[in-house]
Amino acid sequence: MSAYGGLFRAQILIEDQLRLYDWWRGLSPEGGAPQRSELDPARIARFLPNITLFERCGEDWRVRLAGGAVFDALGEEISGRPLGELPLGDGLRTWRRALDFACETRGPVCGAQRLWWKEARPTARFWIRLPFAGAANYPTLIMGHESFRPLEGALRAPAIAWAG
Repeated sequence: MSAYGGLFRAQILIEDQLRLYDWWRGLSPEGGAPQRSELDPARIARFLPNITLFERCGEDWRVRLAGGAVFDALGEEISGRPLGELPLGDGLRTWRRALDFACETRGPVCGAQRLWWKEARPTARFWIRLPFAGAANYPTLIMGHESFRPLEGALRAPAIAWAG
């Protein structure tokens, strides 16, 4: 889901993610990612518990910051850790591919995923990735929003797929 505009927007099922996307889109120059300097946490304060910030470190990603809802869902702190060290199990590949895709396309990516590592009760994670450009307009920071829902309730919603 890297296309901008109405088609991408229609894929977003979580209201907070829709609002974040609209905010990000308002900052974006035509056909590109907004500058990293435009990311003002005060403007998105109500979303911070579900926010993840990923920073490009060479060929990999590091979690610069993860909100409290992410800590609650994963059961441990992931801020400051390289992506490969996160407790994601088989989900690691999806996280990495989404970050790489958002970086390569300089556009948003969204999707949904069943969590396999969390307790006996299945959980769905709805996510969005929004890139912010650094030097030479190349994305160096990706802002994510994670929404964790019981899988039973999530199955009533339309499915999301993402390119990649």
